[in-house]
Amino acid sequence: MRDTVIEFGGKSVKLSMSISLTENIHEVVDANNLLYRRVRINDFVGDALEEANPDESLGRMLENIGKEFKADRAYIFEEDGPRISNTYEWCAPGVIPEKDSLQNVPIADAAVFYDEFEKNSSIIIKDVEKYRGTLLYTILESQKIRCLISVPLKENGTMKGFIGIDNPSKKLMDNADLTLNSLARFISALIRNRDVLRTLDDMSHHDQMTGSYNRAALKHVFYSLNPDMVTAVVYADVNGLKKINDKYGHKAGDELIMKAANDMAMVAGMDKVFRMGGDEFVILLELKNMSEVDSKLTALNDIFEKTGISVALGVAVRTDAKDSLDDLLAEADQRMYRNKKIMHQKNI
Repeated sequence: MRDTVIEFGGKSVKLSMSISLTENIHEVVDANNLLYRRVRINDFVGDALEEANPDESLGRMLENIGKEFKADRAYIFEEDGPRISNTYEWCAPGVIPEKDSLQNVPIADAAVFYDEFEKNSSIIIKDVEKYRGTLLYTILESQKIRCLISVPLKENGTMKGFIGIDNPSKKLMDNADLTLNSLARFISALIRNRDVLRTLDDMSHHDQMTGSYNRAALKHVFYSLNPDMVTAVVYADVNGLKKINDKYGHKAGDELIMKAANDMAMVAGMDKVFRMGGDEFVILLELKNMSEVDSKLTALNDIFEKTGISVALGVAVRTDAKDSLDDLLAEADQRMYRNKKIMHQKNI
């Protein structure tokens, strides 16, 4: 309280003026905190956008969040139908990762978190001991979580998952949920971009009719195989496609191609079948020894015979890690055509 004396109408008048320094200081502090939070959010977004792809951007984002709040872990959970998985995780040095053990968890098992999100826009637990005796305490205590902050990830108002930080510094927890909620919108956008890129990549490397890989994916998969294993490159050509198309129509021809692709996948796996175009396929076989090559070819011929499909096969085996894919394809292709000629002569 401070008194001020002024002259008014020839008389001295004493005024009492109350100045709340505490209130003014709080206003300044709140303004500074808001400015700092906005600056840090911009920094996080800027760092994330410098990364080459959404996956790396999300990783950088979690790292910055975790370090900012001096947390043990920062993570993202995403829904996939009735299940939810920990898809991204950052851990402080010395902290044991939990990601691998938190895959395909039934959403029902996370109902306690969803119930909290229904009540509030975020979950803020400053002391897990206050929840002792509850299911929430059991879940958190098993992961040695003493405190946490978590906010939902939404798309068009629909819950798609959540982000969170475990064991942040308690001194930094006030208003931390506001920062996370702001970043959650950007994280949701990154996830949408990631999904679009994955779809485009999938379309560019898969044959849309059969579901097998296409020619563009062949080289990548071949050179990713273990060079210490025996790799057999099988060239396959479906016989009689033109006759089927001419006699029964292209729909019947497409069904023949799809049936052949499924037969090959039964033996080699769909991730090792590549449609090169039209009626031609390549199959990659990753085997333990040379004796398995003949058994796999026998298995292919057996399944073709069982489903009533005529397919000419030619095989080339990588005997040296330096053998090129192009050379093996050329060799397998030549052998396939010789086999095709014999099958034509025998009317097979």
